[in-house]
This record gives sequence, structure tokens and C-alpha cells, in this order.
Amino acid sequence: GGGTNPRYPPNKVMIWDDHQNRCIGELSFRSEVKAVKLRRDRVVVVLEHKIYVYDFSHLKLLDHIETIQNVKGLCALCPDPQNTVLVCPGLQ
Repeated sequence: GGGTNPRYPPNKVMIWDDHQNRCIGELSFRSEVKAVKLRRDRVVVVLEHKIYVYDFSHLKLLDHIETIQNVKGLCALCPDPQNTVLVCPGLQ
């Protein structure tokens, strides 16, 4: 989010810990972030033509997926950590 006067640029994802009351992680991209999906063990960042999947605890990049144009940031992540299912627009 950010509204009309965001604190951070639209190409950054800031991971905030309410318990510690501070930012515990930051991810920067070359283009605008369209959506972010969270799970206890994953952070999924959706850009217009690509999706990045990170390990939540260390913010280590696990995978990246090329997509067709996705201006609305369509993406769904299964909430069950036993099932690694990510749904997004494909190239074909």
C-alpha cells in the first residue's frame, strides 16, 4: 500500500515486525511491486512480468517465475506449508 504519499518507493517490499516495532527485511526490485503474498515460510513478490519466491526467515531467493503481463498482480499461495502450490498467469 502507501496511498497518495507512500513512505517507501513502489519497487520495495519492507518486512515489518510489529512485536519488535521495526523493519526486519527489505527487498528491492527494478520495477513496481504489484502484489505480495505471505506464508510462515515464504514471501512471494509479484511484478508485472515475474514472480519471486523467497524463504521468509532469511529472505533467500528460492525461485523466480516468468509470467505474461500481470498488471493486477494476480497470484495465490497455498497456506499449508506441506503443499507448495503457487497459482499465477503462465506464459503459455
